[in-house]
Amino acid sequence: MKKRMIMLAGVMAVSALAGCSKAPEKPAGRVSGNETTAEQTTAEQTSAEPTTAEPGTVEEETTMSRTEYPVVEEPEVKAKSNFNAVAKIMDKLATEKEGENLLFSPMSFDIAMAMCANGANDDVKKEFEEYFGVSMEEYNEFIRYYIAGAGEIMDIANSIWIRDSYNILDNYKANMEKYYFAECESREFDKKFVEEVNSWCAEKTRGMIDKIIGNVPEPETAAILINALYFNGDWETQFDEKTVRDTEFTMFDGSQVTFDGMYSSEDIYLENDVATGFMKCYKNNRYAFVGILPKEEGEFTLEGLDIEGLLESETRTDVVICMPKIEYDSTMDLKQMLEVVGLGGAADYDAFNGIVNDYLTITDIIQKTVIKINETGTEAAAVTAVSMAECAMEPSVPKEVYLDRPYAFLIYDRENDVILFAGKVVNPVK
Repeated sequence: MKKRMIMLAGVMAVSALAGCSKAPEKPAGRVSGNETTAEQTTAEQTSAEPTTAEPGTVEEETTMSRTEYPVVEEPEVKAKSNFNAVAKIMDKLATEKEGENLLFSPMSFDIAMAMCANGANDDVKKEFEEYFGVSMEEYNEFIRYYIAGAGEIMDIANSIWIRDSYNILDNYKANMEKYYFAECESREFDKKFVEEVNSWCAEKTRGMIDKIIGNVPEPETAAILINALYFNGDWETQFDEKTVRDTEFTMFDGSQVTFDGMYSSEDIYLENDVATGFMKCYKNNRYAFVGILPKEEGEFTLEGLDIEGLLESETRTDVVICMPKIEYDSTMDLKQMLEVVGLGGAADYDAFNGIVNDYLTITDIIQKTVIKINETGTEAAAVTAVSMAECAMEPSVPKEVYLDRPYAFLIYDRENDVILFAGKVVNPVK
């Protein structure tokens, strides 16, 4: 049978899905009568270089243009990040992209996957529920609350694009609009469509990622699901520019490069048996940058650092820190990560029977991310694309954590125990 694909994209994360065929009723509403499964969006199609803006320069725009959402009551059950899965994905990526700085958005990936999960068959849905740690009904309620209450420094947007020869299922469309605030659109997948989707990504990421599709999707592509995540936060206490100085960074091979080292004194210290770290909060203290330095020099894995345990070790004490100014982007193919995190069933030929009038399967997942960190704050964005095809105790002296050799970091939601971004820096000036 011909493969029919669905493309799911997310700003901050993009996921692409593809599927198999079967026909449900036409939905009402914005996707009038049609929904498509989208063909896998290949790495080539999504390989455009993202553009970036200076952190802190669009704060006013971010505040003024943040998507308006209703007030949503806090759910009884919250879904924190799957720390084990984040570590496994990061470590797998590190083996594939040896010597490169990495940036992955777990939150964008999770939202894109959840949009898929809402259309999965019962067996595959169970895999997703094990991954999220809650039922899909509970996760939907949590995501509705999370998106609506993300705050002024973060914006999350979702969209679902259906090829105009397919029908989106009424129940699926209703859930996407209610819980994910997704825009559902029916389109002919032509050059104009490509421009429209890329324009959507650029708008939602404030220009940081301006292209997620390079070419017109293949005829088998039925739908594209996109999650967009944009973060622009000023530090609660900004670095004093007078303290910025040239600092040596020792890489894995022992060679050194000089970076702009930002120094300050913070008050949240982290330590476990294998790593030390610190938190530097953004305004309002909900979100924080987490710097993580392995105690041993040389290669390391995030799984070996016990990130969850390290975060639980939070201690209020003086800690002198040094961290580099950084600016880089990543493009990653995450399809093979499904098996790594226990979601292998999502690649089955009939995994998704509740999205459109076809059975769908995930054929490709592409994520693009961008980050800039300087004295004033952090700006970051991600797009994840999923393609689907049709088939048939306080010390007396300050602690010190200097990120002057390879390190890991998180952009972390302290209130909800959610990781927005996870990164690994092996060369801060690369």
